Order: sequence, then C-alpha cells, then structure tokens
Amino acid sequence: IGRAARAGVLVKGGVHLETAGRVSAILFDKTGTLTAGKPTVGEVLAAEGIEPAAVLARAASVEAHSSHPLARAVLAAAREAGLTPSPADEMTATAGLGVRGLASGRQIEVGSAQLAGTVTMSASLRAGLSLIKERGATPLVVVEDGRAVGVIGVTDQPRPGARDILDRLRGLGIREIGLVSGDHELAVRSLADAVGVADCWTNLAPDDKPRVVRSIQS
Repeated sequence: IGRAARAGVLVKGGVHLETAGRVSAILFDKTGTLTAGKPTVGEVLAAEGIEPAAVLARAASVEAHSSHPLARAVLAAAREAGLTPSPADEMTATAGLGVRGLASGRQIEVGSAQLAGTVTMSASLRAGLSLIKERGATPLVVVEDGRAVGVIGVTDQPRPGARDILDRLRGLGIREIGLVSGDHELAVRSLADAVGVADCWTNLAPDDKPRVVRSIQS
C-alpha cells in the first residue's frame, strides 16, 4: 500500500487489493480512456443559408461552459478560425445528450446524434450526419430555436499503447473486456477494432453504464 501511494494510487486497505485480484471482467469508457482524449473538429456542415463559421460560433457559445473533451475540441476550432462566440447564459446540461443556453436572444443547443431525432432537420443535413457517422467520427448537432443549423464532426485517436495494455490485462486473467459509450455504434466499433475489444455497448446514457456493470456482475 505504501508503494502504491508513492505512485499516486491510494488503497483503503488490503481487502480491496484482494478483491481486485479476483476481477474477471473490466469495462472501459471511450473518450479519454481508450482514446487519447484530444479530439479535433474534422468538418462543419451547415444548413442552407448558414455559413459553417456561424455554426461553429453558435456551438462555441454554449460549449464554453462545458468541460467535456468534445467541447474543448469545438472551442479550439473556433479559436483557430478567429471566431469570437457570443456569451451564453441560462445554461443547462442533460447528461448524455448535450448542453443548452441562450445566446444573442436565441436558444442554442449542442448535442449528440440523438438530438437529431427531437428537432427539425433538413434532408441534406441529415444525410451529412449519416456520412459523419459512417466515417466513425462523432457528430455534434447544433440547434437554434428548435431547428438544426449544422453538424460538427469530431474525431479522437486511440490512446497509444491501449491495445498492449488490454493484452496485458488478458494475460493477468481478465476474461472479459468491454467498451461502454454514449457514442454511436460505428464510432465505438471503429475504436474497439483498433484496440482489440470484442464486446461493445453503445448509445448509452450515463445511468445506463452502471446497469451494464451490474448485469455482468449478476
């Protein structure tokens, strides 16, 4: 326990180390765990009559209040484009769905692909959303006053050495390794194939992840 503490790992007692020694299954989250946690914006699609830069600025206005890695990617892209987003207030966040705020008198939402099913979206923008998903990227839907105005495609790379670490865990007797994520199936499966994980649970809300753990425990 003393040696673990020097390495920055705090253990409450020997019984917990013994419990860890009996672990036979491990589930990993995706973003920042099996990925490098440094996502970048690859593309910005805009609805007719709206510039991509305006879509990015709208998204950045509400993402400025979020600590999620995908939010940081949006803010970095806005800075690189020289944009100055309008400040947003009346911020609310829905775990697993996205963030919402009031900017320049308009209600702006930025969220996962699931948000597309709850708002008005043009056929061309919906087709672009599907293409982003097919490429294994993570789409962020940008909504203004109930209408989708754009989709931002964000990508993250597998964490270096992730496959080797998972192989070491299997060598220690871990029989089942899985990946749980709120992201869509194609993005999760792309990462799973890259790091050598067979079992995936996708499109999960945060409350769904503990239920997956409990189902395996039972």
